[in-house]
Amino acid sequence: MLGGIAGNLSSTQRQMEQAQTSNVSLLAARQALLNYASKARTAPDVTRGGPGYLPVPDSLANGNYNGTSDDRCLGNSGNGLPGIIGMSANKRCLGKFPWADLKLDLGDVQSNDPEGVVPWLAVSANLMREDDCLTLLNSDIVNFAYTSFSCPSSTQLPHPWLTVRDHNNNVVSDRVAALLILPGPPIQTGARTQVRSLSPLPQPADYLDAIALPLGCVASCVSTYDNAALTNQFVMVSPGTRYPVNSEDASKAGQPVAFNDVVIYITIDELMAHIERKVLAEMSKAVTDFKDKAAIPGATLGFPWASTFASPAIIGNFYMKPGTLVGLFPFFPDVTTPSPPGGYPAIQSGIAWNVTGVAAPAKNCVRVQTGPTRWINLRENIHTNIMTESVLGNTATCTWKGQDFVDCTDPGEPKPISKTFTRFSSSARCNTGSPIADTAAYSVTRTISIPNLDLTCNSAPTVTYQGATTALPQRRSWLCNSVTGTSTMTVNMTDVVSYSISPFTSTASISIVVPSATTTISNLRYQPLVPYWFYDNKWHTTALFALSPSNAPAAGPYTDCGGATSLTIGGQSSTGALVIQAGGRLPSLPATPTQTRPSANISDYLEGINAVAATSCMFDGTVAMPTSSRNDQHEVVKP
Repeated sequence: MLGGIAGNLSSTQRQMEQAQTSNVSLLAARQALLNYASKARTAPDVTRGGPGYLPVPDSLANGNYNGTSDDRCLGNSGNGLPGIIGMSANKRCLGKFPWADLKLDLGDVQSNDPEGVVPWLAVSANLMREDDCLTLLNSDIVNFAYTSFSCPSSTQLPHPWLTVRDHNNNVVSDRVAALLILPGPPIQTGARTQVRSLSPLPQPADYLDAIALPLGCVASCVSTYDNAALTNQFVMVSPGTRYPVNSEDASKAGQPVAFNDVVIYITIDELMAHIERKVLAEMSKAVTDFKDKAAIPGATLGFPWASTFASPAIIGNFYMKPGTLVGLFPFFPDVTTPSPPGGYPAIQSGIAWNVTGVAAPAKNCVRVQTGPTRWINLRENIHTNIMTESVLGNTATCTWKGQDFVDCTDPGEPKPISKTFTRFSSSARCNTGSPIADTAAYSVTRTISIPNLDLTCNSAPTVTYQGATTALPQRRSWLCNSVTGTSTMTVNMTDVVSYSISPFTSTASISIVVPSATTTISNLRYQPLVPYWFYDNKWHTTALFALSPSNAPAAGPYTDCGGATSLTIGGQSSTGALVIQAGGRLPSLPATPTQTRPSANISDYLEGINAVAATSCMFDGTVAMPTSSRNDQHEVVKP
């Protein structure tokens, strides 16, 4: 758990200092790995999007060492070949660093690399995109445990983290996400002599070293660690280490240990803290883009309200809550194409929309016979009713894709609506035959569904913008007198007729082109837009937002921040906003034994003074790395 962070970091720092004196390429490769992990690759290039994933090493799985990632990892027997395709418990991701892909300049690299210029890379299979075993990659994976192979999984580790030991057989870290080895010149190591002139190409064992422990053992050896053994277990030996003077193997007593692998690594705790900075940057960008966007010419949106702390983690709980300064991060996942150049931003709606004015259906009635001589003209009543009422979907999601284009495409939304009406039919006006003119009372349950609604205005639309208040968010309405619609509205009718002889039930449906006359889409909520991977990998469940009262969308009074007029961050005043990543749940805190999420309590997300910031707007300063008692990270959004 996070209790091991301090030890992991100090050991890594020592190894980095060692690498600094050995070969600068090792440190450069480490930084290149972190840079790679920060990039949010998306489909169709990868199975899963978002940051945090690492490259597949360059092994002989594709038959050569060419500095590019292979398309598969190795197995755990022999030299691991052929590579394993897809999901496997035995996956071992070991090979040369893909220096060409990651733009690492190593000079003139020979295919057999006799001097060991190219670092070797081992990666935990948890961070491989190729098999999609770990279905969520966010801060909470630092709390996931490995018990056995479980694929796919969103609650436990499918694969173990890598383990690193020292020459005294002590575990230095068993939470290693990635490990780099600079092999050095070929030597006699363990029971083998490294040879790098083999045809066609040398094997991992010709670069990486092995050692039996305890040092200098013969009959008393209890462990042998081999960095080329494809076991996910690695050993590091500090330069200058010598065999004990009382070694069991007297010929080695006091001699330098034959081991020249230089090892440094990145723990999952380090990696995730680095990735959280990337996520914060995306959150900051979303807020900045939001506040600077023009709602209509001459009016920008300004900062959003925060969302209230709430449970469960449904998307509706991340809608802005007017009047809230400190809470969950308000957002919509961006599942749309970008706005056209010069158009309005693609800001999605979470407020009800309505459409009035639809095309008339074909003038043929569907009649329901309620008795031997009594009929009701069903379809005519559908038409009459639909023309005079609005269609309302309280959970619809619409998107502005330009000044003249509103997209309400969202599978499953809006939800169909059922209403009951009482209608009368008094004639047989639109059908052949001669049912007698009479009336019969009946109720109609009407279900209206619009699976998608793409509206392009054929004339200049009227767009009105309303700024946020302490009761409402930023919002906009759209009115067009001539619209091209790409969808139909389906109206399903179930009629229960009350007649003196007996009840009668009939079902009918009608499809109506939407729309042809005046169309209004009103009160579309504005929210910051984030990349879809932010939502897909549930980064929003640890994302928080704080806003200075001096830059709130509307004047108070507020229940947040007490009497503060600005944020205080690390002792410094700020009139902007703060985006926060709460980090993984901390398993043991003095004040909060167990953090549970989602939660309506800020203390289940933040620690220290941050945990009461909703009443004071005071936050800690930044920390270099998370600890076992605090792992909040944040970034200031300038006003």
